[in-house]
Amino acid sequence: MVDAASGGGAAPRKAVLPLPDGVEVLAPSGQLQRKLGGNSVRALLNPATERAALQSLETLRGNIERVLGERLTEIETLVRAREGGSMAGIYAAAHEIRGLAGTFQMEELGSAANLLCQYLDGAGAEHRMDPNLITSITVTARHCMAQAELARKGGKPDRELMAELLAECRQAVGVVRQREGRGE
Repeated sequence: MVDAASGGGAAPRKAVLPLPDGVEVLAPSGQLQRKLGGNSVRALLNPATERAALQSLETLRGNIERVLGERLTEIETLVRAREGGSMAGIYAAAHEIRGLAGTFQMEELGSAANLLCQYLDGAGAEHRMDPNLITSITVTARHCMAQAELARKGGKPDRELMAELLAECRQAVGVVRQREGRGE
């Protein structure tokens, strides 16, 4: 790939993030960002580059689904450990799940991870988290992952059930935060 800011005459830039199977993600140059302002990546997208980006994401999907499962397992392990620092680890894993799920259009999984983040937001280090709530949300997240896999394989996911589970978790987060004196 050639740096678009140089008019195409510059040598190809090195990828900042090596990916499997020769896929590369290039960071836009500072000069390009100054010229175009804001997020220059959007300005460079056209149908061909968008297709290439989507194909690259599909190449990564299997690895990402594995990572999502690992992060859910990490949360499940940390909630059982109940050691100092567990809450920060749970938040970090939930935050990563939320971002990856959004990237790969797993909206319900992202919503479940977001509920974990909302529950833990503003909790101090001395806070005793509710392991039952975290477990309930994690079980819902695993269900959402299974439904996303079903959809990817051509099946019909049960969106109504996922919406119901997420609504129950959302309500539980509000109730528990209220009980803990941390508002809704």
